[in-house]
Amino acid sequence: MPKRKIASIALVFFILGAFARAENKDQRAQELIERASQVSLIASKTAYHETVKFVIHQPSHTDVSGTFRRDYLDQMHYRERLISADYDEVLVVSGDKGWRNDPGLYPPATLIALKRHSPPLGAVLDIGSLNWKVETISRSNFGGTDLECIEYQQNAQTICFASDGTLATEKTPGQTTVYSQYQLFAGTKVPGHFDVTTSEGAHLEADVEFSPGSDIRLEMFEPPLSAGLTAVTPPVCPVGGRAPKLKTAADPAYPDGGKSGTVVLSVVVGTDGKTHDLRVVRSVAPANDREAIYAVKQWRFVPATCGGQPQNAQINVEVNFNIIRR
Repeated sequence: MPKRKIASIALVFFILGAFARAENKDQRAQELIERASQVSLIASKTAYHETVKFVIHQPSHTDVSGTFRRDYLDQMHYRERLISADYDEVLVVSGDKGWRNDPGLYPPATLIALKRHSPPLGAVLDIGSLNWKVETISRSNFGGTDLECIEYQQNAQTICFASDGTLATEKTPGQTTVYSQYQLFAGTKVPGHFDVTTSEGAHLEADVEFSPGSDIRLEMFEPPLSAGLTAVTPPVCPVGGRAPKLKTAADPAYPDGGKSGTVVLSVVVGTDGKTHDLRVVRSVAPANDREAIYAVKQWRFVPATCGGQPQNAQINVEVNFNIIRR
């Protein structure tokens, strides 16, 4: 047989083998996600009360403790309250209506992450419906527990599962989350503890408790509500959605006549991953505000999702200006 023909046949088998390996990786990743969802997702299965008691350790700062509580009837009826030091945020959702108070302060990024990592884990496991490309499927060991891990090409994100199907760890650039002390609740396994560690050195420790929500009634989510709540548009995907993730961020230029400080902007991250409807939530100086808006207009995100479908999402972002002394 001519050498050229032999080479052509070998190339065909190589290509077919590569496709088969890629298909096997994707199939195995989907199996792991689906199994974890069956094992641990309690949303839509039962009404429940969830209480998270947490402590945030921050370098060069005093530790911050607090409580997050969720009273959940279904995806369209729930109440959340996040209390930490001087920060007190309340959100009530009833169908297509929502109410929120004005906590008066901007929450630290670690507190924002708390809601996402708090069970029922939907924000993490929703990744399975994004059709992200799987880089590798590997095995590892963490704390004496054998894990099977999915590493995605997007954002270098890795999620690992224990042999019983429970989610064990999640790693993204700059942040690692470990779930542990799983407990049986309403026929599912939910973590009783999780730790979030950031590359900046912050460390959040959280203990989670669940109790049946047999006492939760629709009337709890209808006016009249507590004083201080104003009408807002409820989240598009209240439980089980995925928040936008930053891909690239342009640094702001330090303006002439500017000041040192942090500008906070409210932005809408569109399904195109771009920022829209920017407005200043906390100002430093007009010159800083202009440079912050100019920089954030160039930022790009992985869009928020709900059920795997891209969604517009309103978020707050911080833009830091530090004086450089020469």
